[in-house]
Amino acid sequence: MKTENLSTPCLLIDRRRLEANLGAMQQIAMENGVGLRPHTKTHKSIDLARMQLDLGATGLTVAKTGEAEVFVEAGFEDVRIAYTVIGNDKYARIVRLMEKARVSFCVDTIEGARLASAFFSERDITAQVLIEVDTGYGRCGVRWDDVESVRFVDHVSKLPGLDVVGILTHAGHAYRGPESDGISKKEALVQSASMERDSMLAFATKLAEAGLIEDKESFEISIGSTPSTTFFENAELDGFRITEIRPGSYVFHDRIHVDLGLADWTQCALSVMTTVVSHHRNADGSERLFLDAGKKVFTSDTVSGLE
Repeated sequence: MKTENLSTPCLLIDRRRLEANLGAMQQIAMENGVGLRPHTKTHKSIDLARMQLDLGATGLTVAKTGEAEVFVEAGFEDVRIAYTVIGNDKYARIVRLMEKARVSFCVDTIEGARLASAFFSERDITAQVLIEVDTGYGRCGVRWDDVESVRFVDHVSKLPGLDVVGILTHAGHAYRGPESDGISKKEALVQSASMERDSMLAFATKLAEAGLIEDKESFEISIGSTPSTTFFENAELDGFRITEIRPGSYVFHDRIHVDLGLADWTQCALSVMTTVVSHHRNADGSERLFLDAGKKVFTSDTVSGLE
């Protein structure tokens, strides 16, 4: 089918650019000895997820229980919900998924952990959970540098029905770029990547010192975000290393990535084909063009000053 025969608005993917982006991130994972568990919320595509696994990805990351259901039903066998899951209805859905795949999710509060524990232990089921850690984003997660966070992990590890398999963070603050003058965008990204890595390794060390980690090699230390993983370099601290990365938007890249210096326009693999449906000339000679695509087709994420 030719593009001119497609109904608009529609998305167009440059396959060559897509494959290059997928290969580049897989190479970063291989060079650093970590598993790549890409976040699927950018593409939400079974076909693209299969491409990622074919290149060597170790599993998938999703944001919601419903997304996990889609991929498990499609045959994917290792799915991580990188978000706190609350509610017996969602726990019941996860139990059904666990019959077909390895499914894990996050906890970051005492009450949330107790709710999950009660549900799974009553059914004599053990669910794999990761402790979500805040390494600077200020969203979900326990603070990596707070002694209360160690006590929290101690509490969760003693709850029946839950198996704490690791810790997980998302350095979403890497998208903010430089927060002080005199630092380039690349330097800011490198700093974010290093801080995310070092904070997680330090927290893992604190957990080990408290006797909360039995096997360092099998303990998952998972980090995320395309900006921080693009400049990621693994390191070791007291026998711990980062075990997996969870970037998502690297598959297509976008104008935000271009502005941050993560990519250039030739790496952006996704575009929108649209049709001009209305054209008017103003009294001052300027023109108004209207398309058959709006914010829901394009994006609500904007970058000011980027042309």
